[in-house]
Amino acid sequence: MKHYITATGITMLIFLATSAMAKPTDRYEELTGEFDDFDAIEKSWERSDTPVPELPTEDGWVEIPMDSLPKTNVLSLDRNNIVIDKRDWVIRFWVEIK
Repeated sequence: MKHYITATGITMLIFLATSAMAKPTDRYEELTGEFDDFDAIEKSWERSDTPVPELPTEDGWVEIPMDSLPKTNVLSLDRNNIVIDKRDWVIRFWVEIK
């Protein structure tokens, strides 16, 4: 157990030392001062002209349990018309709350 604590302590010291010396690599880090451990790929995003999914039919709905909704509400997703656009990676779908 002692070796685990020592190794963890050394790892944390190295992490803190390197993150304190690192300069921001993306806009999020510049604005918040928080360091992340992945490289940012910055490019402008434009929404592509993807048609709205077809209106759902009654047999396509699947109920999704949600803890944060009031107990009297039911959230459903139309599983037949989920569209993922590979150009802008936007996912379009119908949801219903009753």
